[in-house]
Amino acid sequence: MPKIHKVQRLPDVLVGNDIYLEKKGDGAVLHVTNLAGTAALTIKDPIHLNGPTELFHGEVGEYTIQSYSDQNDYVFNSLHGEVSRIDDKIYFVSTNPLYTTASFIVNGRTFTITMKPILVVPPTIQSPTQNASNVGVTGTITYASESDLNFDGASDVHVSSDWELSTDPDFTTIVASSYNSTTNLTSWLLP
Repeated sequence: MPKIHKVQRLPDVLVGNDIYLEKKGDGAVLHVTNLAGTAALTIKDPIHLNGPTELFHGEVGEYTIQSYSDQNDYVFNSLHGEVSRIDDKIYFVSTNPLYTTASFIVNGRTFTITMKPILVVPPTIQSPTQNASNVGVTGTITYASESDLNFDGASDVHVSSDWELSTDPDFTTIVASSYNSTTNLTSWLLP
């Protein structure tokens, strides 16, 4: 009949078919030995993390290890980004903007994160105002706000702008346009 041993650390010599309950921090690790006592199967509680399930590329996610103990070992890696640990915190950042998901591994458990795309926030027209009427067309300068990105940590360069002038709100009749303009980024002097 197997015996259960409560130990502070796994002994060098094991008894075959016995169970060792090893104290680790505020928890325990269960070891079940083979018949000869030459090896033990180690059963640990799976690691649990609290943190974001979605990140932008380049955004650092901070995850708290539940039931953290400085007596436990934490092994981590990732093929999709950089992962590090400081005390009870795991930090992860995706390094490839082409990923739609990215993952990291802590103590054999995989954590998968959905990667949010970085998008350009469309500019708003500042002049002429929305629904303005009787606005002169020729020579009027139209102003738009600078475009921003939906993630403050991202950077990009405003390369060009597209402009269209229409006589109807559905833009079915375009009377003037400027496409891929590298000089008319935030304003356009109408022809």
